[in-house]
This record gives sequence, structure tokens and C-alpha cells, in this order.
Amino acid sequence: MLVHIGDAEAQRDLVDEEGLGLKLETRQLGASYKMRGIRSYLAELPFGVRQLEVLSAGNMARSLALAIRGTGRRLRACVPDTIPAIKAGALRELGVDLQKLSFQELWSRVENVDPRPELVHPIDSPAILSGYGSLARELLGQSPGVDEVILPFGVGGLTLGVAFELKRVRPELRIVAAENAFLAPLAAAYRNGESSPVAGTRSWIDAIGTPRVLPRVFDAVRTGKVPGLGDAGAPLLDEIRLVEPDVALAHARSFYRRRGETLEGAAAIAYAAARGDARETLRLDGSGRVGAHPVVVLSGGNVDPELLRF
Repeated sequence: MLVHIGDAEAQRDLVDEEGLGLKLETRQLGASYKMRGIRSYLAELPFGVRQLEVLSAGNMARSLALAIRGTGRRLRACVPDTIPAIKAGALRELGVDLQKLSFQELWSRVENVDPRPELVHPIDSPAILSGYGSLARELLGQSPGVDEVILPFGVGGLTLGVAFELKRVRPELRIVAAENAFLAPLAAAYRNGESSPVAGTRSWIDAIGTPRVLPRVFDAVRTGKVPGLGDAGAPLLDEIRLVEPDVALAHARSFYRRRGETLEGAAAIAYAAARGDARETLRLDGSGRVGAHPVVVLSGGNVDPELLRF
């Protein structure tokens, strides 16, 4: 099921900036695209499920907590023990039971498939991925001439949901994944031909960069076959751009000074990539094509503004 936001909201979240379309998911309730998936998930959740659990770096937990306010449902959020204070504080204010885990403990739970309906998993729910797909439908309606979309790549849910829908409808449209150059499991998987462990340096970019790309995600990206959604008819990605965290931070600070809006790490990585500030580019489609009408998905804005006031 695709869940669409209202027309008025849709009209204000795509803006042009000197030839680059900005899809401002920062303006969604919860300041991230995650609300799209959460609404879709809750629409299919049995009424009798009252206790929910989510595996999250922060944004999905916040969106879920906002969506269930006043319903009598309770939420436990399993988050990394390195979660930024601004995200942890927002969750506590919403009454969320926080369970802080080491990154390895949390990642181990993400790796495993858990079919319980009360567990909100970042990639294993077709309802959530379908909700993300609403972004693609919306974008094509707002910008019919778009020929390239740049997405940040983290665990992979945004790519599976959005890129699947875009490729299913417009297979010629180029999809670019942006990763942290110092912790880039997707690029490593393409180089090695399989999901491979990566080591890297953690930075202010807290929500992307995992120990490896999940094999089931890598298979779906390469083949275009996404469990629960179907076959897009083409691989989901055409290119990967790697951006250094300091470069992304400089872009986020400039964006904040000019527009007064915050970009968290993943969004800043995608923005820098869209602005041509990638350290390295991997062309997966074998072409030298470049989009003439690109749009970048600015996935979230949950970051301490003090970091950007420089």
C-alpha cells in the first residue's frame, strides 16, 4: 500500500536550488522520510498489537512514537549507545522506553530476520518499504522531467523503497547512492562482488555506515527483485558516490546559513554528492551519462543546530 501525504505538504517539500531539485524530507513530521514507512506499517498492523519494538538509529523510533501518540500503544526503542543526545532526548520526551545497545549488539539484531509484527525492522517490512515508495510517486508527479535521483544509502530501506518504485515506472531514470567515503559497505560489496565486512572511522554522520551491506539488501539492489514488493525489471542503482564526512559537514553548515534548515549526516552526504563534491564515483551501469535534471532526497534534519553554527 502506498501512503501519500497531502497535496499542500507535497507542494512545499520540493524546491529548486540553482538547477538541483531538493526533496526536503526534513519537513515531514519527525523531520525525516521515516514517517512515510511508519504510516504504511501502522495501517496494516493488527489492532490488538499494543506493545511495539523498533530497531533504530533514532529517526524511525521518533516517527513511530509520534505516530502512536494518543493510541494507547507503547514503544521500546533499541538504539545504539552512541545515539546523539538530541535524538535520545526527543525520544524520552515522547515517552519511549530506550534500550541502548552496543553497535554490534544492535547490528546483530538488524542482520537477523524477525517476523514478529510488533517488531519494526528497518528493511524487512514490505509495508514500510511501500510507504517509502510514496516518495517516488510523489516526486515523479512534482518533477516529471527528473532524470537522476540521489539518495543516501544506510541500511538500505530508503533505496529499496524509492529506487524500486522509480525503476519500476521509469527504468531509464538514473539512481545514485551516496555513502560516507570512510565507511562505505555498499561500494565495498560492488568492488568485491559480494557483501563484505568493512572497517572505518565513525564521525558526526551517525545514521549511515554499517559493518557490511546486508546480503539480502545487496541481492535486491543488484537484481531489482525486492521481497514483498516484486521485480522492478532492472537493477536499482546506476552509480555510487563517496563523500568525506568533513566535506558533508561543510555543505550542511552552508545549507543552514543560507536556508535556516538543518541537514543530518545522511542528508548532508547526499547533498554534497549532488553538488559534485564526491571523492570517488563508481559507475555501475557502465555509462558516462550525467543527469541534466537531478533531484536529491534530503532524508532527515535531526541534528543539533549547534554543530552547524560555525
